[in-house]
Amino acid sequence: QMAENIKWLKNEKYRDKKMMVTAHNFHILKNDGALEILQKGWPPAYKQIVTGEYLKREFGDQCYSLGFVAYEGFCLIGEKLHSLPYAPK
Repeated sequence: QMAENIKWLKNEKYRDKKMMVTAHNFHILKNDGALEILQKGWPPAYKQIVTGEYLKREFGDQCYSLGFVAYEGFCLIGEKLHSLPYAPK
């Protein structure tokens, strides 16, 4: 749904304009193969095309992804909360 909304905005509301959309790294992945690496040990297994991959297929080189990270925090996957500790020095 996220990708469909972005596609509609780009094609209908902001035709001929540049857009910037912010989203978490998982959503903007442009390589579905990367999901296999991320999913190992992280249930549930996602069998979906993520927004970034969908937009890459739709808009090609017109779509650019820029990832971001956090120092530490938590991530909800399915119904389980995972702690994401900061990286060691």
